[in-house]
Amino acid sequence: ILPWKYDEEKGIGSTDPEVQREETRDILFDPLNPQQGETVDILARVHNFSLKDHFATFSVRFYLGAPRSGGGLIGSVDIPQINARDRRVARLEDWQVPQNVSGNSKIYVVIDEENSVDEVHENNNIAWNLLNPELGMPTSVADERDGEAPRDFVLQQNYPNPFNPDTEIRFRLPVSSRVTLAIYNLGGQLVRTLASGTLPTGQHRVTWDGRDELGRQVASGIYLYRLQAAENVQVRKMTLLR
Repeated sequence: ILPWKYDEEKGIGSTDPEVQREETRDILFDPLNPQQGETVDILARVHNFSLKDHFATFSVRFYLGAPRSGGGLIGSVDIPQINARDRRVARLEDWQVPQNVSGNSKIYVVIDEENSVDEVHENNNIAWNLLNPELGMPTSVADERDGEAPRDFVLQQNYPNPFNPDTEIRFRLPVSSRVTLAIYNLGGQLVRTLASGTLPTGQHRVTWDGRDELGRQVASGIYLYRLQAAENVQVRKMTLLR
């Protein structure tokens, strides 16, 4: 796990320095920003920073809440060999988000809890990321017509465009709809799903940070963003400049 103090992008979800030390972008959710009651896969990227291959299998444990403060174990995944300077992904599949979790709930991942592995760094074996089930969908904002419901399904041009490092996408829904907003490359390959779920009538916005589903920065170029709401589909182009 790559905690906050080793991450180039610090301070993702907390301003408390003690908590920030264990904050990470190496815990990911599929789908992104799951809501209460939904099923989600939780991914943890496990790094071998040493110059030696690691051959023994070790466990990666997932918790809802801090384990040292009573957080509950929700699953465990075994990781086999990791080559030197390489990484593997531990994937906990089909975990159902409880109905009673709050928007600031944290998923913790603990590596080698038994301390069975000799390591160069032993202080980076625990990390967390916000599950954010209540606030994960695109932020709903006031419609432009003084509270009047929008009449059309509209996907607006992202702003700024071209962009670096992130850009905002806005869209309007005339009725409550099941929505999917996704980014594709020009080859038609899915890069990232930004939103997937039911949204109310009105205007909505979501920010793309130029990263793929695994949190990796994507290359400069032209990308497509596609919005589907019920039977309506719109696609636009945007340009990322690194």
